[in-house]
Formats: sequence, structure tokens, C-alpha cells
Amino acid sequence: MRGTAGSSARYSRMSTIISIQAPGASLVRQMMTACQIMAGVSLIGLGAALTVTPIPLGLPLMAGGFVLLTSCSHTCRKGAAGLRRRLSLLDAALIRIEDKAPGALARMLRQSNPRYAYAISVPITGVPQ
Repeated sequence: MRGTAGSSARYSRMSTIISIQAPGASLVRQMMTACQIMAGVSLIGLGAALTVTPIPLGLPLMAGGFVLLTSCSHTCRKGAAGLRRRLSLLDAALIRIEDKAPGALARMLRQSNPRYAYAISVPITGVPQ
């Protein structure tokens, strides 16, 4: 559809939207994502080291790390969905937590739920009329 009147209007709107964004905004977003991934991996590592202590401090740390990773990484969400598909006991426990969790945490758990896996991979293109 190059060269049509509709496409030129679309491209001019796109350039207007791009020029409004702050310079370096995508760099900041990438740095924030990298920091979240590093924090999630370190929480999981620290939690794994602390699971052998008499007080089980490692489990909440590992859960926090997984929440950070699944919130910022599509690959991690797909991996968590595959893990939940293979381990039915883990899936059942997370479904119970998902039903009782507050909004944002429940949404993150639902994104890794194999029952709702279609919502991750299928983009919404328009509203049917």
C-alpha cells in the first residue's frame, strides 16, 4: 500500500508521535528492563542459597525474583507457562494463589497460566463489529 493517500497520512502521524517522545526514552526503558532482570536473577540466586537455612527465607525471595522476571520478560512468561503445563502440582498451587492474589500479582500469574496462554501470544488487532 505504498504511495496511497491513506499510507502517507499514516506515516506523517507516526513521525509526529515519534517526535513527541523524549530523547533516550527507549534507552531508559531498556536499562530499567535490564535492572529488573538482574534483580530477579539475584533474588532467585540468593533465595536458592537461603533455602537450606532453618528459617525458609529463600522461598519468598525466589518468588519475588520470579515475579520480577515474568513481569519484564516475555520469554520467562512462556517458560513459566511451559513449567506449569508440565508440573500439575505447581499449577494447582499457583491457581489457588492466583484466585486470592491482589490485582497486579494475579494478572502476572494469569499471564503464565497455560489456560490463559492464548492471551500472551495472540495480538489484538481490532474490535469485531
